[in-house]
Formats: sequence, structure tokens, C-alpha cells
Amino acid sequence: MIERALIGCALAALIAGCAVTREDTADADAPEEAGGRAWTSPVGLDYTIRPTANEDSLCHNFEEAGEPALEPEEPIEAGCAADDFCGTARAKVKTSIVNAAVETFASVPDLLATLDTRVPNAPATQRAPEERRNVTVDALIYAAKAVEDHDFHLIVGTEPVEDGEVTFFNVEVSGLPRSGVHRTPLRAARDAYRAIFAGAVPGKRYATYDPPLPVRITGSLFYDTEHDSEIERGECSPIGTGICKPCTAWEIHPVTAIESLEQP
Repeated sequence: MIERALIGCALAALIAGCAVTREDTADADAPEEAGGRAWTSPVGLDYTIRPTANEDSLCHNFEEAGEPALEPEEPIEAGCAADDFCGTARAKVKTSIVNAAVETFASVPDLLATLDTRVPNAPATQRAPEERRNVTVDALIYAAKAVEDHDFHLIVGTEPVEDGEVTFFNVEVSGLPRSGVHRTPLRAARDAYRAIFAGAVPGKRYATYDPPLPVRITGSLFYDTEHDSEIERGECSPIGTGICKPCTAWEIHPVTAIESLEQP
């Protein structure tokens, strides 16, 4: 994969850049320092947060050079409440939690070893049998952003191995269903996400973190049929930014719990 080849060069020199933007409109016009800005997490650890347009970001995306990093979120549906899911593709699946026991994995590669099947014809309104699993996995957050449909995208991955390669995976904190039993637990997941990034909640462009943020993520599995064609061609998913892209259409979506594993 091209992305993985590039990681061998980039990760050896850069241990995860980082750019986080505030979610609230009041901070949308705040100036951003050229080298990123300092952020202290709620547990007291120091990070640098950078936009992907910044060349010092591990997930640097040259196509975003010159783009403003701080912008307010905008729903794609008029009248859509701030936390409600505003998308349409497999909406019922993305906003519901599987009724199954939780399987625990120590790392992203361990989880991916159980996800070697493509599910290109997953039904629109319910999960395919392969998706009916709940999982917990420990990972590092490399990049995150808020999406117009009100999901939060997190590109998570492993520690760099000796050759600098990282295995990336996409997880999504879903927007809320308009009603139903899943609305309350998914709201709790959104609250936990915001608490982890207190004072620096990502905005609508990818932000990266230096060093990457250790977390434990729990949620239901989801196969993104919209990006199956890339996987079939042996490419990585277009989700993500720069070299920080998963090479699978599998995701955790929705996230039902997210916990910081930072050690003060």
C-alpha cells in the first residue's frame, strides 16, 4: 500500500502530529500558531495539536495547505438538532447498538485479524450477521474531526513498529437517533468524547495529536459499504487524512464508550 510505504518514512521522523480545533463557534476565528498549539488534557498531560495542513503533522495532507483549520460545524440537513444524526446511508444501523456480549482485543491488529471478510451487500436497514458484534479495543488517537452528519470521526492506530509502520482503523462516535432506546447510551458516548478533549474538541477539519492519545474504545462493528470498492481494488479507504487512513472498510460505529488510558 502506498500509505504504508509513506508511513515508514514519516513515522520514523514524526511521532504523531496533532491538531485539534474547538467545536464551538465562538472559537472558530481563533488564531492558530504556525507550529500548532499546546493543550493540557484533563488528566494533566501536555500535547501539541496541529491541523493536517501543518507539515509537522504526522497526518500531513498537502491538499489542505492554506485551508482554515478552525471552522464551526454545520449540519447537512436544515432543522437537524445539534447532536442528532443528519445522514441517510444506513442511518438505522449507524445509530443502533448490537445486542451481543463484548469481545475484548488488546490492539487494532488483533481485532482486524477477525475481520478478514468483505460485506459489500450489507443491508441498508439492519446489520449483516458479520456486523452483529460488540468489541473493545485499546488504541491511539492520531486524528479526529466533526463531520457534517454529526458523527465524530477518529482515526486510531497502533504504536509505530520498528520500520515506522502504523495500522490505522476508523471509529465513529455517532450522531443520535431522533428517538428510541439507543439515544441515551449514545449521548453518553458523545459526552465522554467531549470530556476527553475538554478545551480542544475537534472541529470540521482533521486534527492530529502529538503524542497520539491512548484510549479504550467500545462499540458495535460496522462495514462501510460505501468504501468497499476501494478495498476490493486493494486500496486504502478514503476516510482519514494524509497517510493516516485505514486499509479496511470495517469500523466501530457507533462507539458506545470511550475512555482515556493516559497515565498522569
